[in-house]
Parts: sequence; structure tokens; C-alpha cells
Amino acid sequence: MKIALGLCYYEDLHGIQRLFDSLEKTNASPYRIFAIDGKYKQFSDSPSFLSSPKVHQYLEQFPKVVNFTDWKTFPTEIEKRNKYLELCKEDIDFLIVIDTDEYLQGDWDLFVTNLEKLKEPLLTHNDPQTRHIHYMKMEDCHYPQTSSLRYANRPRLFYKPNEIQYDGCHYTWSHRTTGLPLQYPKTDVIQGIEIAHDNTHRPKEYEQNMIEYQKYQKTAETNELIYTVAIKKKPVFFKNMKPLIFVISPRDIPEFQQAADKIQKYDKYWVKYFWPAPYAYRNARDFFLQNKEYTHLIMLPDDLIATEYDIDTLLAHIQKNPQIKIISGHCNLDSEKKKDYTNVCLLPVSDDRKNRHYAWITFDEFNIWSQFNKDENGLVKVKFSGYPLMVIDREVVEKIQFRNDLEPDGIHPRGCCLDVTFCADALRAGYDIYVDPAIRLKHLKLSDGKYAHMGSRKKQPYTKLEKSIMAVI
Repeated sequence: MKIALGLCYYEDLHGIQRLFDSLEKTNASPYRIFAIDGKYKQFSDSPSFLSSPKVHQYLEQFPKVVNFTDWKTFPTEIEKRNKYLELCKEDIDFLIVIDTDEYLQGDWDLFVTNLEKLKEPLLTHNDPQTRHIHYMKMEDCHYPQTSSLRYANRPRLFYKPNEIQYDGCHYTWSHRTTGLPLQYPKTDVIQGIEIAHDNTHRPKEYEQNMIEYQKYQKTAETNELIYTVAIKKKPVFFKNMKPLIFVISPRDIPEFQQAADKIQKYDKYWVKYFWPAPYAYRNARDFFLQNKEYTHLIMLPDDLIATEYDIDTLLAHIQKNPQIKIISGHCNLDSEKKKDYTNVCLLPVSDDRKNRHYAWITFDEFNIWSQFNKDENGLVKVKFSGYPLMVIDREVVEKIQFRNDLEPDGIHPRGCCLDVTFCADALRAGYDIYVDPAIRLKHLKLSDGKYAHMGSRKKQPYTKLEKSIMAVI
């Protein structure tokens, strides 16, 4: 098994020497050490963007070190970190990410044994979003005056690192081939080797530089690897795609409000109403159609918990395959008796209420079925998925109205749910309905039963557009 280290550095010979000393103390024998030199672009206040010759001379005495210095100008952090991923060949099994204010401690042999155990199931693990990123135990802080240590599990271990790339910042990644964002690990921390952290040897101005850099990271346009100091605009993560989130909100559920407030990347159009539901849906559809800059309408009911990551994942599927016109996640049913069932149906649900039947299946049944029916990107085609974060292409919104089944104009106050008629109309129009089984969302009305009573409507309807400032710099 081939284990490599990925190291970004600039000067800091002391930290580099301490790291290599720790390799000897732990009997570590990495196959390669990819050392990436270069001063970050944000700190381009010196004439040289490469370390001094003495640092290169020290590194080059180790045969296993691949020392990369071939920059034409100051690199960005993401460019540097992606470089050691690019240098990893297909035969590199695992990459440990480490910086010059860190070093290794522990038992290398035990670590390798545990990696062998981890590698075996990964060989047949087909989900590209969950197989690559894994945790290592790491010192979160070091307080030399009290000898106090605090530990945390950090995503510092990458399986098949040549298949992934950093995407935006040093804690977000995507698959190099599919472009799908990668998920944090669901496995336990790998025991044996820990990453120790201590930057007390660095000069006093280093801490201030890092504070400035963190501010800079938050305000930089990272998607295109173009950095502009003090810009406050949010980056567009998907070219030629500008979605609008339709928040379907007849209730006031605090847990949903808190989750929705955390979604800052995309515009949200809130519709709070006591009207018959078709009126509210039609209001949002009209707004979407009138504002041509929006490419996709995202359905977010106010009893569903979703994150920006969930939205990013669904949009990434569309970006990779523009033929996808309808895609969603899935969630638990709004029923205590069917709490183990997903809202997905593999058989069509009729929009004729006299003949309607929901062929619900359990999460376990859906997961097993998905393993045999998902495509190369992990998606499945279904006949009904409801509105759990459904992303709908503008082409579909233009062709299909939101309606119920009781009146020709679709605005009768009662009738079947609008998601039933929408899915039925979409299938009749020849559209496929895709679901990502990995996007499993929480349906709040079932949550501890505490929201089951919230059927009340607002006294006065209103709409609100919550804009996110989005721009490509």
C-alpha cells in the first residue's frame, strides 16, 4: 500500500525539519512526500514567491521528496493544494495532508494496519461522494503556557487522491471527473497516527498575517481562483446557472427558519400565505417566469431541513448532465406510522383522486433498489418524489403549471397535493424525474411530533424576495 504526504510550505525551515524528525521518531515510511513551495498570492509583498535555497537543499536530500517550485508568479492556496493532488499517481492509495506548523506522532505500523482495514471495503465502494475523505485525530489548539491540548477529528486523509480536487477552500472538495462535491466522512477516525500542531516557533507577525488571511479567505472569490481583497460579493459556483429557491411557507416553524437563514448563496423567494395553495405556487411561478435571469426553480417547503451543500450537490448533477431537467432529494413521510418510509414512489401516482394509490417503500428498500438501478453518477429515475428540494429547469416550469386535480384552472381550495399533479404532468410531457439517494432530508412535521399541530396559516399573505449578491469577478 502506498501512502504519501502532501505538504505546502514557504520558508519555515524549522517546521519542515521538525516534521521530518517526527517521521523518523514514528518509524513512518511514506512512499512519497509532495512538497509544494510558494508564497500565497495574498501576501505578494516581497519580490520572491519561492523559499530560499537552504530550504530546497534540505528537502532535496530526501529521495522520497518531490519538491515542486515551478510557479510563474505567486500561487493561491488552492492552486498549491491542488498541485499535490495532481502529482499523486493512480497507484497512491492514501494521502495525508499536513502543514509546516504540524508534525506526526503515534504508531505508524498501527496506522498502516488500520488503513489496510479501511481500504478493503473502499475497493468496492461505488459512491464517489463518500469514499475519498476520511478523518485523522489532530491537535486543535496548543497552549504552551498551560500544556493544555484540545483534539478534534479533521478531514486530513484522502483515499485515491488523484481522483479529487480542492474546490473553493481547503475544506471543500469535488470529484475530478464528475465534478460532484464530496461529503465529509461517515467512518470513524483512523487510529495510529495523530497530527500534532504547534506554531509557537513562528515569528509574532505570523499570527497577525494568519488573521488577515482568514478575513481574506472569507471575502475572496475562490471558485475561479481569482482573489480580490475585501470583496463582499458571494461567488457563483455554477456557471450559466442561477437558481431561485421558492420557500413554500404557510407556517412559522423555528427550526426551519434557522436552517433557511443559513442558506445564503442563492436567492430565496418566500411566499407566506393563507390562500389555497395553488394561488401561492402560481404566484412564485409567475415571478420566476418574469425574471429571466433565473435558470432553475428550487422547491423548499417550510417543514423540510436542507443545506447549501444539498443544493450544491443537486446543481452539480445538472451541470455535469444538462439533460437532467428535474432532480430532487428524498425525505421521511409525514406520518408516525410510516416514519421508516421515504416519500419516493417507483410506480406512477395518479392525479385522478378516485384511482390514486401511493406505493410507498421503506428507506431500506429504496437503498437496496438504488444499488441496482443507479447510474454512473449515483442517480435513479423514479415516478414520484414530491418536492423535497426539487430542482426544476426553466424549460419545465414554462410548460407545466402548478395545479390540483379538482378544477380545470387548478385553483380549487381542496384536492390532491400539487406535487402529485406536477410529477404526473412531467411524466406525461416526457420528462424523467431523478433522485439522488444520498440527499436524504429531514421532514420536520414528524420531528418528535412537536410540529404536527402547525397547520395554521398567516393572517395576511405576503411575498418577499431575499437577494444574495452573486457575481463572477
